[in-house]
Amino acid sequence: MSLSNPYNQYQRTAVETATPTRLVVMLYDGAIRFLNQSIPAIQAKEYEKKGIFIVKAQAIVAHLLNTLDYEAGGSVSKSLESVYTRMHAALTEANTHDDAAKVEEVIHALRELREAWVEVDRQCQASKAPTSITTSADTSGRRMAA
Repeated sequence: MSLSNPYNQYQRTAVETATPTRLVVMLYDGAIRFLNQSIPAIQAKEYEKKGIFIVKAQAIVAHLLNTLDYEAGGSVSKSLESVYTRMHAALTEANTHDDAAKVEEVIHALRELREAWVEVDRQCQASKAPTSITTSADTSGRRMAA
């Protein structure tokens, strides 16, 4: 019998029990973490590491973009679509040109959006109302509304 890594078990439980808004915050945390790891790799000219970290962050941004609910989210979803599309393009450019400044710009934007989602999550928890957001961050395929 093999025992699973306790940290992995904790992470799985955190994701499985998180509210939809908390899942969005967790996605932002992951993207920010990967991008923060890419900057020293860019500076050290560790191109493979840099690419891995940026591509992981791009995958998160693409997930956020691809799970927007335009029916329920309306203009908020359209605004997020524009932001996520620009982020993805900036990360492609940063990866291609080893541009740490572009990575920093995306990190800044992600942090601002993350703070907004933290507040949404707080409000949802305070009201104990059904959680409703413009993107589906869970892996069950459910869509959430704005």
